[in-house]
Amino acid sequence: MTPDGPKSVDRRAIDAASLFSWYDEAIDRAAAASVARHELDWLLLQLCGLDRLTLRLRSPATRPIASQVSLDELATLWQQRLVDRVPVQYLAGSTTWRSLTLRVTPAVLIPRPETEAIVDLAIEAAGDRLEGHWADLGTGSGAIAIALAAELAALGKSATVHASDRSAAALAVARQNAIGCGDRVEFYQGSWFEPFAGSGLKFRAIVSNPPYIPAATVDELAPEVRDREPRLALDGGETGLDCLIELFDRAPDWLEADGILAVEHEARQGQVTRDLLIERGYRDVRTVRDFAGLDRFAIARCPSPRAYTKPRK
Repeated sequence: MTPDGPKSVDRRAIDAASLFSWYDEAIDRAAAASVARHELDWLLLQLCGLDRLTLRLRSPATRPIASQVSLDELATLWQQRLVDRVPVQYLAGSTTWRSLTLRVTPAVLIPRPETEAIVDLAIEAAGDRLEGHWADLGTGSGAIAIALAAELAALGKSATVHASDRSAAALAVARQNAIGCGDRVEFYQGSWFEPFAGSGLKFRAIVSNPPYIPAATVDELAPEVRDREPRLALDGGETGLDCLIELFDRAPDWLEADGILAVEHEARQGQVTRDLLIERGYRDVRTVRDFAGLDRFAIARCPSPRAYTKPRK
């Protein structure tokens, strides 16, 4: 077993009494390692097909439990969580985000619940002009691009989301997640806007969750993040603003007139991101808080041609 998750969906029979006996021991080990019990429950829900009520009641089963992994393999995975600090999503090979079940591997950042709102914010900001071309820059697992495409299709809008990432390994995961999206999502390898050079594309909205953590702060993060998730998706340079500034500088060349830019940022970057956008002539600049009440998103409208001046290099 590897941190990429189970390699097969073959069902393996586990005796229910043996599983619940191991489960009780695993709960104690989780507490000793300061790992939340709900992570263990989630792993069992994903790999063993159990529901929460069965786990709570230890419901007796008349037949063995059909699992994706054997009990020994399950124990090995849980050991990797407790000792090696591998995120449980990597162990299961998947995560849930909005209404999606997404494949995740150590090649991609695990999509966070607080990021979910950026999809709705971008669509709301775009108003009645939802059709055409959208962009998701630094797509990672493809979560934002796929969710945007799904929401726009549900609204009956004809739109294509163009998703870029510099990591070939991340794009391989994203393409797997996008199976079923058809031509509503297209993927490109390259940094930010590079893959679109010469395409003539203009985007109704550009959405991004770029790296925004200051480099020194990355080393202070929990080992599950610092040592397991791709640093490329976390490190925003000395101040955490390097990628945000590049996006703010270049987006006007790629946005439709009146187009929308929506980005996620670190909770302490609300004021500075507003200042950077206003300095560059963006209009209707605002900060939106996440469900925890923290500054999390910057939403702005493309500068008018007269208001925008490219920063000097």
